[in-house]
Order: sequence, then structure tokens, then C-alpha cells
Amino acid sequence: MNRNVLVLKDATEITIVNDDGIHNIQIIVDNLSELGTLWDKLTPDNLSTVAIKDSEGAVVGNYNNMVLCSPAFRAVDKTEDGKISATFGIRGKTELELLKEQVAAMSETLSVHDGAIGDMGAVISAVAETTEGGKA
Repeated sequence: MNRNVLVLKDATEITIVNDDGIHNIQIIVDNLSELGTLWDKLTPDNLSTVAIKDSEGAVVGNYNNMVLCSPAFRAVDKTEDGKISATFGIRGKTELELLKEQVAAMSETLSVHDGAIGDMGAVISAVAETTEGGKA
């Protein structure tokens, strides 16, 4: 059977059993431990860039800024041969989620700048004291 593959940012490849789109991805793994390992890979960073490849290896879809839908797994069951079938979905981040990330990144940058400005002020004060012979 020809199956598509979900490729995460870190090059993890997940074989997709169904063809229902990114909001309803069904996979089959050997056991619950493997499902847990896979779940750990579905991080916001790893979902920031996602590709879908067909059975020939051709990219049929590229997605950016994706996140795991909640609940993480909508269905988990045992197959007839004892493997684990699980269904999850991914979605694009909302505008609000993207804005929150931008604000957090800007806040981090501002903190670095504040520290640099404070350090520069201390150096200027030290130079001024040395230049003026200790007179401030």
C-alpha cells in the first residue's frame, strides 16, 4: 500500500496510514513506548517546518508554524496484530499565537539590550573617573 510520510524539522519521518489530511493523521506503531517517543518528537520546534511526502518521496505539501492539536491523540487503540493505532492532528498557529511568540522574542532582545546598555554605562563611568582623576 502506498503511504504518505510526515517529515518533521529534525528529519523524523512518520508513516501516515490514512489520507484524511493534517487534522486527522492516523499512524501505526509497534508499541506504546514507540508512541511515547513519537509524541516527544511532536514539539512546537519540530512542527515549525513540516513536509508531506508521497510514496515516491516527492514533497506534496509544505507547512510552517504548525502545532499539535489538543487533545494530542484523539484515538489510540490496538490493531488485530497487536500494534498501536493512534490518530492526531496538526494545525497552523493562530495569529494570536504568532504574536505572542514575536512579543516574547522582542522582550528577550530588549533584556539583552538593557544589559548591554547597563554594562556600557558602567564602563563610561569608570573611564570618566579615570580621566578626571577620580573626580566625578
